Amino acid sequence: MEIKLVLIVAILGIHTLATTCAPLDVYVNCNTGDDNGSGSTSAPYKTLHRAQASIRTSRVAGIQGRRTVHVSGWCIFSSPLVLDTPLDSNVTWTKDAAWNSNVLLSGGTPISPKITNVSQLVSVDLGQYNFTKETLGNLTGRGYSGGSACILLNNFEESAAELFYRAANIPTAGQAAATQDGVDTMYLARYPNKGILPNLQDWMGVKSVDNHTLTLMGPTAEQIQQWQSEPQDKWAHGLWSWNWADSHRPVVGFNSGAMSITVGDDNINRDVNLAPRGRQGGNLYVYNLKSELDTPGEYYIDKDEAMLYFYPPHQSGGSCTYNVTISRSDKPGVSWQSLIIEGQSSNAAFKFSGCETSGTMGNECVHSYGVPEGAHALVNEDGVVVGEGVCCNGVSDSVISTQLLSCTKPFVHSNGTFHISRLSNIISVEPGVSDVTFADFEIRYSRGAGVRINGGMNITLERCTVSDHGMMGVNITNGFDCGVSSSDIGNNGDVGVALYGGDRQTLTPSNHFVENCTVHYNQRWIMNYAPNVFLGGVGQRISNSSIYSSPQIGVFMQGNDHTMEYSELHDLGQQCSDCAGFYMGRDWTYRGNLLLGNTWYNIASIFQDTPHAVYLDDQLSSVSVIENVFNEVGSVILLGGGRHNIFERNILNSTGHVVLMDARGGGGTRCCHANALPYSFLFRVPYNTSTYAKYAGLANILNDDPCEPKYNSLSNNVLCGRTTDMGISSAQVAAWGSIATNNTVGKC
Repeated sequence: MEIKLVLIVAILGIHTLATTCAPLDVYVNCNTGDDNGSGSTSAPYKTLHRAQASIRTSRVAGIQGRRTVHVSGWCIFSSPLVLDTPLDSNVTWTKDAAWNSNVLLSGGTPISPKITNVSQLVSVDLGQYNFTKETLGNLTGRGYSGGSACILLNNFEESAAELFYRAANIPTAGQAAATQDGVDTMYLARYPNKGILPNLQDWMGVKSVDNHTLTLMGPTAEQIQQWQSEPQDKWAHGLWSWNWADSHRPVVGFNSGAMSITVGDDNINRDVNLAPRGRQGGNLYVYNLKSELDTPGEYYIDKDEAMLYFYPPHQSGGSCTYNVTISRSDKPGVSWQSLIIEGQSSNAAFKFSGCETSGTMGNECVHSYGVPEGAHALVNEDGVVVGEGVCCNGVSDSVISTQLLSCTKPFVHSNGTFHISRLSNIISVEPGVSDVTFADFEIRYSRGAGVRINGGMNITLERCTVSDHGMMGVNITNGFDCGVSSSDIGNNGDVGVALYGGDRQTLTPSNHFVENCTVHYNQRWIMNYAPNVFLGGVGQRISNSSIYSSPQIGVFMQGNDHTMEYSELHDLGQQCSDCAGFYMGRDWTYRGNLLLGNTWYNIASIFQDTPHAVYLDDQLSSVSVIENVFNEVGSVILLGGGRHNIFERNILNSTGHVVLMDARGGGGTRCCHANALPYSFLFRVPYNTSTYAKYAGLANILNDDPCEPKYNSLSNNVLCGRTTDMGISSAQVAAWGSIATNNTVGKC
C-alpha cells in the first residue's frame, strides 16, 4: 500500500510540474514570424491561426491555465479566425507591449498604387493581387432592416469588394475616430457626389414615378446617355417612398429624352412611388458609374478586367466658419449673418447660386460665401474682406463686418495605405467558448461583420478599433456577458454594434454590453433601422459611450430590461423623416427599459421633418427616461399612444417641441384587432403569467382600455433656455389617464 501511494503522488507531481512549467505566453509577429517556429519571443509564429493550433494542442495534452497571445505587425488573414471549441477558451489575444505601432487584423488585401499627384486618376491591376471577376463579388439589392430578425440576418450578408484608405498617422487603436470624421472614406463613383457632411445636394430629386420609372431632377441628358452606355451593372440607392426606408435597386433602363431611369426590385419589396402625404421619399443617387468618377475619395472597379480606378482622398483647402454681416443693394437695411465659408485653393474659380467670380490673391486659403438669392463676396483666411461680388442679376453686396470663428486644416493624402476587402469576416466565436479577450487591435476590411460572437460566455473586445467592414462592425448574438469596452466602432456598412440575447419567455438576461466606447459613422450601405447600436432580447446595456453621426437612428432597442446610461448622443437623424436618435416601437410587452443620465444634442435632419431625440412609437410602453439633458433639440420626445412611460427629472432646452403625445390607438380601432402589431405581438410572450408580473398593468391590459395612453408620468422636469412649457397641457394628459405635474422653468 505504501508503495502504491508513493507512486500515485509521484505521478501527480509530474502532472503538476507539467502544468506549472508550460509556457502560458505565445508570441506572433505577422511581419517577420514563422509558423514553423516555437511561438517564443525569439521565434514567434507568423499567424494567429498557428498560435490557436498551438494552444489547442496544449489543452489536449492537459496543460490548462489562461494563455496570452502577444501579437505584433500587420496580420493579413487568409481565412477568419474561428473559435468554436472549448479548447479556445481562457485566452487573451493582445497587442505585444514591445510593439510600438498599431496591430492590424485585416480581412483585406493591401495594394500599392503609384501615386505621383493626388489630383490625378490612379489605376491598379487587381489581377496581380489574385482578384478575379468572381472573387470581387456582386452588388445586391439589399434594403433596410425593419426589426431584430432582419438585423441579425444581415450578420451573414456580405458586400462586394470595397476600397478602403488607412491614414498613416492613425491614432492608437480604440482611442479616437476610426476615420477622420468621414473625410477619408472611399465611395463607389456616384451622382450626385457625396459631401463630407450630409446635405440635400447628396441626393437627386424625383419629379414623378410611373411604375418603376422615375423622372429625375439634377442630371443632364448627356449624363444619362453615358450611364446607359456603361457595360457593368448600374445601381441606385434610394429613399423611395419614405425617408425612413432605404434600399438598393439595379438600374435596368434609361431614357435621356424623358430624363428618366427605370429601377428593378430590391430585397425588401418596398414601393418606389412617392409618399402620399408629401415631404417624404423621392430621394436617390446612382452609383457604380465610371463616367461619374470625378472627385477625391471615389473609386470604380471594372470587374471584367479586374481593374481599380480611383482618386485619392484629399481636400484642396481647409474650411472656416465666420460671423458675417452683409447687406444687399436691392434690400436696404436687410442683413444676413452667421455663414459657413468653405475653403478653396488660392486660384480657384468661385461659384455659388449661379454667380461667378474668381480669387487670385495668392493666399493659402481664399474663401467665398453665399447668402439668399446668390449674393457673395470674398474674404481671406484672416477674415478680412478682399473683394466684393456682383451677382449675375446685377445686384451687388456689401460686407458690413466679418469675424473669424474657427478654421480646420485641409486633409491631404500622404503615405497612407489602400486595402481591398476580401474575407467574409475576421473573428468568429461560436457556442462553447468562454473567457476570451481581444485587446488593442485594429480590426478592419472584411465584407461582412468584422467580429461575430454567436454564443459563448464572457467574450470581450477591449481598446479595439473595428472599422471599414462591409456590413456590421460587431455582432453579438446569444451567449452571456459579452461586449465591447473602450473601443471605437465606425465606418461600417450597416449596424455599428448589435447586442442580442437572453430569453424573452423567461426574461433571462444575457448581460451584453457596450461601455466607454465611441460608435459613429456607420450605415455606409444601409441607412435606416441600422443603428449605431442595436439592443435586442433581454438585459443589454450601453454605458458611458459616445454615439453620433447617423443618417437615422443612433440607438434602436427591442425587448426587455435594457439600459442606456450616462452616454452622449448627437448628430443623429441626419438624413431621415419621421425618425429619431433613439427608437422603440409597436409592442406592449417591450418593458423595463431605462434611459438614464444621457446627454442629447444636435438631433436634426437635412429633410423637412424634425427628428425626435426619443421616439416611443405605436403603443410602446414602460420606458423610463430619467435625468437626461436635452440641449438645443428640435423635438425632445414623442409618446405614440403607449402607457406606463416615465419622463421625469430631465433638463429640457428645446428649439421646438418638448413633448408630442397622442392617442393613436383610436380607442381600439387601430391597435386592438388581430392584424394590429401591438395586439398580435402580445401573444409572443407569456405576458399574463408570473414571469411578466413585475410589469405594471400588463397582465390585465386587454381589459383596461389598452389603446389609451394611460399611466404615463411627465413630471418634475426643468425647462430652460427658450423652453417655457412642455408643449402639451396637463389637462389633456390627465384626460388620457396620465399625469404631467411640477414641470418648472429654471436655468440650463
